[in-house]
Amino acid sequence: MTTDAPAQPDFADRLSALATEPGVYLMKDARGTVIYVGKAIALRNRVRSYFQSRRAI
Repeated sequence: MTTDAPAQPDFADRLSALATEPGVYLMKDARGTVIYVGKAIALRNRVRSYFQSRRAI
């Protein structure tokens, strides 16, 4: 079973503000330390994919 943390209230607004063009993104831990740097062809779609709930196979 997978549990997802509740999304921030303004998450949809922040997501829609992201570019649909290629870009790079940073993942940070709770202290603000960069733990991952990624790149994407469509930045908004990549970020959205990290926050979608997973389906059981």
